[in-house]
Formats: sequence, C-alpha cells, structure tokens
Amino acid sequence: RPPRSTLFPYTTLFRSLRLAALQAASAIILGLGWWFAKDQMHGLAALVGGAIAATLTLYAGVQTFSRPATDPQTIARQFVRAQQKKWLLAVVLFALALKGLAAYALPLILAFAIGVSFYKLALLWN
Repeated sequence: RPPRSTLFPYTTLFRSLRLAALQAASAIILGLGWWFAKDQMHGLAALVGGAIAATLTLYAGVQTFSRPATDPQTIARQFVRAQQKKWLLAVVLFALALKGLAAYALPLILAFAIGVSFYKLALLWN
C-alpha cells in the first residue's frame, strides 16, 4: 500500500471533482427554479452563476492536485497559487456574465453565492 502522503493529492482531487459536480447540480436546479418562477433569462442567469462557482472549484482542484506532490510545502504553494488564479478567473467570468446578463444580476449572484456556500461546507467534510 502506498504511503498516505502520495494518496492525498488524488483523494483531494476526487473531492474537488465531487464538489464541482454538486455545485453544477445545484446550478441546474436553481436555474430551473428561476426559470419556472420568473422566466428563462432569470433561469439562465442562475445557471451561469452556479456554473461559475462549479468552474472555479474544478479549476482550483485541478490546478492544485493534478500535479502529484508529497511535500506539504509544495502542496500548500500549489494551493495558494491556484486560489489566486481562481479569483482572477472569477473576476473575468463575472465581467463576461454581467456584460450579457446585467439585468438579471440577482439570480446570477445568488446562485454563485449558494455554489460557494457548498465549497465552504465542504471544508467541514471529513
């Protein structure tokens, strides 16, 4: 059996993928909810907001954990760099989304916030 330290990156990558899938599912549910409650543009905005959250989680997970590292310092450095790039990507994605969906900012931002809340809850998972 390989040492636990070599399994850590892969385990965490799979957790990141699972979390991104959960965020994507919530984006679809929220998008459908807004679509039926309001109209399809509100639904599209919610879908995009949730998809941004899922995309950011997926990006950070792949950037951090796809390069195997056993040294905790290297893993921490990869994590910090991935988080920095993730938030720059968030600014770009939000700018693009708001350019086309500015009139529907509420569902966009709420769906993003709900997606990010899944990320915060995942920190409590074992």
